[in-house]
Amino acid sequence: MDFLPDQQVVEVSRELPSLSLDDEDDEHGQRIADIQQCKALLFEILAKHYGQASFQPLLPSGLNDVYTHITELLVNGKFDVALEVLQLCLKLLPAS
Repeated sequence: MDFLPDQQVVEVSRELPSLSLDDEDDEHGQRIADIQQCKALLFEILAKHYGQASFQPLLPSGLNDVYTHITELLVNGKFDVALEVLQLCLKLLPAS
């Protein structure tokens, strides 16, 4: 993701903690703390983006079907597949 031109995407990718949803040895409390940190970081980035006077949508509308599919994968607990689809989707985004 560091090669993407969008500075906000690069910031998010660098600041997100490494989460291992499959790791049985990881403490449940630490996992919850990491997820809360991810949520706070994403909220901060979205607030920064949409707080500007003139803004473009973070995600172009041409990929709405892909976003819907990613959401369905997440809802159904298919996190690994959702992550792969999301990473591919981010690589396909047009340069800003």
